[in-house]
Amino acid sequence: MSRYKKILLGIMPQWTTLCPPTGIAVIKSYLETKGYIVKTLDLITKRDSLEFYFGYFDLLKKGVQEFNRGNFYNVGHDVMHNHLIAHLHYTNEKDYINLVKKIVYYTYYQHIDTNLVIEMNNFIQNYVTILEKYLTYLLEFEKPDILGLTIYKSNIALASLFQINKKNKSQNQNYSRRGRIYRYSLCQFPKL
Repeated sequence: MSRYKKILLGIMPQWTTLCPPTGIAVIKSYLETKGYIVKTLDLITKRDSLEFYFGYFDLLKKGVQEFNRGNFYNVGHDVMHNHLIAHLHYTNEKDYINLVKKIVYYTYYQHIDTNLVIEMNNFIQNYVTILEKYLTYLLEFEKPDILGLTIYKSNIALASLFQINKKNKSQNQNYSRRGRIYRYSLCQFPKL
């Protein structure tokens, strides 16, 4: 039997709530037959995630006229995804604001107000802070030997929180350091 006993499997937010994470449930069922202790986590359905999802689109609607929206939510996922990636990697506020403006413009062919971009940026920052605190708490509370995350294009930005932890690097050295995951490695899976 492997030395890794406790496994936490999760799906990160910003994936549709219409598709439950059955994949991690199937993996959990199999691993439990092999003697592993497995817990699954669906971050999509957490209240904060749902509030962020709908709140972000409400803000985006303020900046996009109805005739330009098209398939608003489908196309809007690309805007949200790119905005989250920009948020997690920006170093210059002015460049960040201009980048978000470009993301919206090249998606909806419409200019967006700077004040609305700032409001959207603050909204994202609040959510990222909440999610980061929750994930840190969860890892400290559960203390899994292995963490497995279901990652799609739409949620990779938030999944990268495990690699980008600039603010609390000294407090979370077991979780991330210099962009690499140490204790919780997605590649570190035992032979079954």
